[in-house]
Amino acid sequence: MKLKRDQIVSAGSAAIVALVMPLFAIRFRRRSSTRDENADAYRLSSVERSLSTAISEAKSEKEGLQRRLDAARQQASIWMGNQTSEYQDREPESERLLVEAEQNLIPGEKRIRQLKAHLDHLARVLEVLQQK
Repeated sequence: MKLKRDQIVSAGSAAIVALVMPLFAIRFRRRSSTRDENADAYRLSSVERSLSTAISEAKSEKEGLQRRLDAARQQASIWMGNQTSEYQDREPESERLLVEAEQNLIPGEKRIRQLKAHLDHLARVLEVLQQK
């Protein structure tokens, strides 16, 4: 009986697979479930630490900016005065300082709102991560 080329290749492939499979089965080892759980926990804790650091930095930025805004508002209230006549008779320099203060307060307030939204987002992400 004469074998065809496809039969020879197929027989050769089967022989190779028959030789390699026992070697593969012997060499392949699965890690323990405890080791897998520890590896997963380590990766998650790395992300959690990064999130916690980002939250801490954003809180620090927000608190520092809030202190500076409060001080600027207090200074602006001094320039503004509390007498009706001071509003009408305000010195040009005081008026200029008030306008400048207002121009600085507006972006500061906007940044405070951005930081609050950013902190809320980071806190939600951290909460989802910790639910596992």
